[in-house]
Amino acid sequence: MALWDRSWNVARGSRHSSDLDDELQFHLAMRARDNVNDGMSPEDAERDAGILRWLDSLARRRCGRVLAALRGRL
Repeated sequence: MALWDRSWNVARGSRHSSDLDDELQFHLAMRARDNVNDGMSPEDAERDAGILRWLDSLARRRCGRVLAALRGRL
């Protein structure tokens, strides 16, 4: 992805973040559904999706700290 595209995504802020959240939620729901179809209990499938949601949240916070540090240096 070009630097311009990345800068634009950061500038768009919350709307872009909301779109990403919706997309992530969709994929997590599909993963949970697939896990249940493959024999996993609904509780375990939801826990699996929750772990992935937590990992995504952790990655976003880490990325946010990096961007904040870079913004402070500019």
